[in-house]
Parts: sequence; C-alpha cells; structure tokens
Amino acid sequence: MQEVYLLGIDIGTTKIKVGIFSLKGTLKSFATMSLEILQPKSNYSEVALTTQWGKLLQCLSIALKEAQVSPKKIKSIGISTLCPVFVALDAEGEPLRAGIIYSDQRSIKQKKINKTFPEKEFFNITGNRINPAVCSFSNMLWIKDNEPGIFNKTSIFGHIDTYLIYKLTGKFAIDWTNASFTGIYDIKKNIWSKELCALFGISLKKLPAIFAPITVVGGITQKISKLTGLEEGTPVIAGAADTACSALALGVTNNGQIFQTSGGSEVTSICSGIPRFDNRFANRNHIVLGKWLFHGAMSTGGTSLKWINEIFYPGLKETYRYRKMDKEARISSPGANGVIFLPYLSGERTPKWDPHTRGIFWGLTLKNNRSDMIRSVLEGVAYGMREIIEIIEGSLEIKVNEIGIVGGGAKNDLWNQIKADITQKKILRYKFHETALLGAALLGGIGVNIFSNYKEAITKVVPLLKIEKSYYPNSEIFFRYYSRNFRIYKSLYVALKNINQEL
Repeated sequence: MQEVYLLGIDIGTTKIKVGIFSLKGTLKSFATMSLEILQPKSNYSEVALTTQWGKLLQCLSIALKEAQVSPKKIKSIGISTLCPVFVALDAEGEPLRAGIIYSDQRSIKQKKINKTFPEKEFFNITGNRINPAVCSFSNMLWIKDNEPGIFNKTSIFGHIDTYLIYKLTGKFAIDWTNASFTGIYDIKKNIWSKELCALFGISLKKLPAIFAPITVVGGITQKISKLTGLEEGTPVIAGAADTACSALALGVTNNGQIFQTSGGSEVTSICSGIPRFDNRFANRNHIVLGKWLFHGAMSTGGTSLKWINEIFYPGLKETYRYRKMDKEARISSPGANGVIFLPYLSGERTPKWDPHTRGIFWGLTLKNNRSDMIRSVLEGVAYGMREIIEIIEGSLEIKVNEIGIVGGGAKNDLWNQIKADITQKKILRYKFHETALLGAALLGGIGVNIFSNYKEAITKVVPLLKIEKSYYPNSEIFFRYYSRNFRIYKSLYVALKNINQEL
C-alpha cells in the first residue's frame, strides 16, 4: 500500500502546532509558533484571530515542506482547539473582533440569564453552570449590550474552530465537544437547545451546524492550496476540543479512565459512560458518542509558571528562562520554606468557579528568596490538582491510582514529582507529549475511513504513547511538609473570599 499521511492542527493557549503523521504514528514533521493572550483590561482575555490565522498558514507551509511528501499523500486534516474561544464572524467568515477565551470574565455581569432562567434547569440541559468558561455565549450578550454595531453585523457566532474551518473550507461548522461549552447546547440530545437560544435571543440561523468530530466538513479551497501547498480538496474534519483530542490519543474512552493536560491551564479529565454531572466540573460530550468527559479545569496552571518566569527573567530567551527557573526551584525545599501560592491569576474554574478570587503569595518573610517563590508556584498548582482529585474520589466515587500527564508541563521532572508527592498518586509521563495534535490527526484518519473505528486508530499509535518515566509519591514528604500547607491553601481561599469581592 502507498504510504499516506494524516495532518493535525492544534491551536493552544500559548502555541499553535501542526504535525504530519504516518499511519504508524510516526511524526514526519512538526511546526510551531508562539501565540499571545491579549489583556486590554482587567479580567479581559482575548486572542487576535487574524494573527492566529496567519501563523497557522505559516505552520502549514513549514510542516509540509519539512515532511518532504507529496501533498496528494496527505489524506485528511484534523483540528484541535483550546475551548472555548468565542468568535463573531461576518458573512465572509472574517472576525469582527478579537476572540474571547475561557479565562475572560467580562460577561460574568450579564445577569439576564440568571434572572430569567433557573440555574438548575440550565444545568439539566447543558450539564454545566452559568459561567463564561463553559457558557461562552454569555459573551454574545456582552457584545449585544456593549458593542451593538458588531452584534448587528455578525452573521455567525461560534468558537475558534468555526472560524478556522471556514477559512480552510468555506463552510461554517462546530463540533459537539466545542458546542458543549456554549451554554446553548443540549448535552444529552446533541443539538442546539431551542429553549436556551430563545433565552439568549439568538436565531438558529446565526449558529453553525453541529457535527460529530469525525465528520468531513469540506475540502481545502483553491485559495488555501495556493497559500500553503496543500492539495485542493483535501478533506477537513470537524475536529474537537484539545482535551477531547488528547483523550482519544491516550485511549481514554472507557468509564473511569483519567489523565491530566498540563498546559496554560491544568485540566484533569475523567471519562464516563453515564451523564451524571457534577457542577464543580466542566462537562462535555466526548468524541465517542454515548461517552462524556468531566474536566477539573484550573484556569492558570502553566500560565502561572509562565507569568513568574517572565517577571523573574526578563530579556532572556524562553528556553534559557525555563532552564534557569527549574534550577532555582530545586534550591528551595519541599513546602517552599513556608511560602504558599494561590494560582488564581485570572479567577478560578474548578472547583471554585469564582471570577473574583485572586492570586497570592502567602507566608513571605525576610528569609525567603526567589527560589522559594518559584517552587511555591509549582506546589500551588499541585495543591489545586489534589483538591480536584479529592472530589473525583469523593463525590464521583472514582478511585484514582495513577495519572498520565501530557502537554508542555509534563516535560518538567521536578513539577511531576511535586504533583506525585502532593496528590499521593503515581504520575506517568508519556514518551510523546503532543497528544492533542495526535488526536486531531487520528480524527482525520477515522473521518476518511483509513481507520474503521476509534479502537483501530488508537492501536496504531501505541508506540508513541509508551511510558517514558514514572514518578512515585513520597508519603513522608507529604505528611512532613505538604499536608499542613494543603490545609492552609484551602483555608486561604475561604478567608480571602469576601475581601477579593471588593477588588
């Protein structure tokens, strides 16, 4: 059989990635570029959509050139995206404003939803609470009230995948894993909720069609073919949200399976065959029909690390900055010599769902130094992870023995060990970290019938997902240092909650 390839696209919080894979799971080529989160005001978080599109075109061209394969041999294109990123597009698919990402809190003040629709009923339909992080169309209400000119010009409201798929194919679309975080989607029926659309005051004509993640939406247009070198007509798959794509690549398709994505945000995900939702989690349809993913999603896990990194090491190249930071963190000791960090730099999602909470370094004295502060950031995120796992084992009654970690943060040995010690769970690091990218490519393979089903697709990439390293929990360190600090960590949020409301 002639060698053919699958192309994956992954739009993350801080990076855009394109990879071309063989059917054996070998990464033939890889291209990446950095992305920037825009914060024009406090509590605002946006992305420049046209800039992202330009970088995607560059990455597609670079990956294709480096792969040194005929464009005709690339049989499909799958897309993974951070979620949600709310977009407002005109009739030509062009953005009328910047995309609004999950950590943006401006629309938390849109009280219309809460006043006119009981939250319990809203939760029963969507599987989620009324919060911008899982109810992106609250941003539409904000635009209607604050940017009426843009609202009136908008032809389609959707997510970033809606924008990218249109640019590639000329078709408006959204997959059901992305639709799950709009706030107007019925998570059990897999359709737009007419009742909630009426509540939000949006016509179904202004919404993209909902597709299964493996559906071929359209083909690469002649224009994009000329810009990138891709073959005109190459099938573009609906794709899925990044954590759902990672779940597919890791084979997390059975009840009770768990993994963590360590990126800009830290997301601990559990697969379930029963739609028994807990409102402390972000809940969505899985790629696999009849399965759901429950996400314990922290807003600024890796972003907290990036933030402290840029403050302490300005002017240095990114790779060198992180190397230097890791070295300094190791100078400190478990417990960070009494310094505790709350990683709430953009409010918090799971389990707090509090847009007003703030980050803090607590316990600083004259004896503390930079190394203690860096280590406290690593530990603070791990405390948040433990808090989520306690809910999984308690309320959801799912026993957790070990957790596979993927994403950029998985490369950090010290952080993985800190997570193991604080959670008291075995942590597994995979040989291959770009699982969202791989999952997107696999969706393409299923969509064009190269793979007959999910199981066949997963078995093809087993060599990529070998365990590279295991981190075992040290109970002595936990009880000596972390047990007390974890109690303080939880108490600090409660103690500061009312004060933070005044900021």
